[in-house]
Amino acid sequence: MVYKGLYDAASLDLSEAQLTYFFYHPVPDPLGNTKGDGNYNISALDFMAVGSNTIFSTFALANWIGAAQEEAAPFEGLSPDTVYDEGLAYADVAHLQNAYWINFKDVDSVNVIKQMILKYGAAAINLYWGNRYYNGDTFAYYFPLDSSQPNNHSVTVVGWDDNFPKEKFAAEYRPKEDGAWIAKNSYGASWGDGGYFYLSYEDSSVNSGNTSVNRARAYVFDFEPADNYDYNYQYDGSAGAFNATNPDSPLTKVDSGGCIANIFTVKGQGKVHTQTLRAVSFALLDTAVSYRIQVYKNLSDRQDPASGTAALLEPVTGGTSYAGYYTIPLDTPVLLEEGETFSVVIQLEKESGGQVNFFVDKSYQNGNWIAFTNETQEGQSFRILDGEWEDLAKYGITARVKAFTDAGELVQAENIILQGVGQDIEGNYFLNLWSDEVYTMQASVFPAAASQRLTWETSDASVVSVSETGALSPVSGGTAVITGRTSDGSGLTVSCKVHVLQRAKQIVLSESFLELEEGERALLTAELLPKGAYPEEILWESSGRAASVDESGAVEAVKKGEAIVRAWLKSDESICALCHIQVSGSAKEETNRVNAGAKEDSVRAVEEVGAPEDKQGVQPLRAKGAKTSDFIIGRMGIWIAVLGIGGWLLQWRKRR
Repeated sequence: MVYKGLYDAASLDLSEAQLTYFFYHPVPDPLGNTKGDGNYNISALDFMAVGSNTIFSTFALANWIGAAQEEAAPFEGLSPDTVYDEGLAYADVAHLQNAYWINFKDVDSVNVIKQMILKYGAAAINLYWGNRYYNGDTFAYYFPLDSSQPNNHSVTVVGWDDNFPKEKFAAEYRPKEDGAWIAKNSYGASWGDGGYFYLSYEDSSVNSGNTSVNRARAYVFDFEPADNYDYNYQYDGSAGAFNATNPDSPLTKVDSGGCIANIFTVKGQGKVHTQTLRAVSFALLDTAVSYRIQVYKNLSDRQDPASGTAALLEPVTGGTSYAGYYTIPLDTPVLLEEGETFSVVIQLEKESGGQVNFFVDKSYQNGNWIAFTNETQEGQSFRILDGEWEDLAKYGITARVKAFTDAGELVQAENIILQGVGQDIEGNYFLNLWSDEVYTMQASVFPAAASQRLTWETSDASVVSVSETGALSPVSGGTAVITGRTSDGSGLTVSCKVHVLQRAKQIVLSESFLELEEGERALLTAELLPKGAYPEEILWESSGRAASVDESGAVEAVKKGEAIVRAWLKSDESICALCHIQVSGSAKEETNRVNAGAKEDSVRAVEEVGAPEDKQGVQPLRAKGAKTSDFIIGRMGIWIAVLGIGGWLLQWRKRR
């Protein structure tokens, strides 16, 4: 805080008593999301004497417990019988943003830690303290490498001296090389060199050869003033580090590319009705992990954190360097409203493709001195396992994922605009909706700072119903009015007339068979079923050349023969109907055909009388005993009869 220029070193004094007391006397967070969670002293010592460690302190500070002013809880007033007011639990003046856990086994870790001290001012380490390893004359300490020796003390490294002589360490416990970290102890200014001492670079607690998982680390804390965010949405109310002692547990891992997520509900505080999501945080035991963060609103499935609308136009991406705790600001803040549910989904990936170990809160006991309780519930915390979201409540764990918001003043709506629907010339909204179509109303409330949340209702649920989020569900054909109403008390509404259209399932033609003459016309009409189906556009065609059909269903007989007329929906060619067309010749053609047939009959009758072949050719002969005049008269009679029959046939055809 001092290095950032946020506080003066001479005046900054934080309360050890407040952190110590509320670490072991849990109080639910102001939003009530950590009710039942906490750390409990199970040792024979009082809470002041049992102590803790830097890993646990990381998560306590991340919960916004600690970092209160000294004057709020003076150390001199703390005793095993002290009882503080619960309101003091979250009275901090600084918020932990990041905590970097740097392993001394990492490549170039010494130089990395030096750079961290220059940037952040200090690094905490845990070590084993034994007085016989301390040279009180030179304020030098060195405990030889021993990976099996647990740590029992914590100090703060504030600098270094690469040339600190190895001869200044106790003769019986002397490192091989010069160099030491400059560390501040917690024993007061009267101890050591004004409260400071020199820790050999080769001490077991800072030695790269220490094979213990948690015994050779430096912890760097990054704080900001407590007014950076107003609310901390979290479910991990205890400070346990189950992963640190169980690094191989399958409960705390996701495959590379998998996700962890928490779902929260916005809680109003007094007159505050809106909040702005500005940052999220997570904690990982792994190093070098790439992350991809998205926020979802209006979840349709409380068991699927990604089932809502993505609130960020582009996910926030980045990568971690060390194990620890990370707070990631959002480039674009997300407006939230009281009672609204949102999720924070974090995708995690390692370049190696290995699994990612994420920190969780879990009820368990650490040794015989401290126990942790995490009262998780279904629908709060998730991970992706085998491609599916898994509710972590079944394991009694919570992913350490948090969301940070600022309170917003209530801005009343002045106008509502609908998108994705039509408008008539008077500006009224309308929507044509098929009976099997899915649609969600899309609305923008202005000004943009006003609540975007609308409640929806329908004028006729038998036609179309509407959900809380504006999702329409058609029920039957007809018209209903959908109304959206602001939730800020302004009383502003917007309405849209929804016409539910019934799709046609069948086409029925007025005729299935037509018999026409050449040149004759007929009109086919098409009916859509079921009754009330929307009158969609119908297309027509005729097969063959015997008949043609136009776009209105008018059929014209073109030439003798057969044709098939087909009518179908433009929107669905499978819905169609057929009419068989039979085209016969014209009336004139029929008359000529009849006359030609009569002539052939007459000639055939004459030929039947007999006409012997003459040497000069075929000559018709009179019947024996017949006169020439009789022959002529008889032949004329035949032609008169033929003409009479032909005329009668022509008149009959015309009448028909």
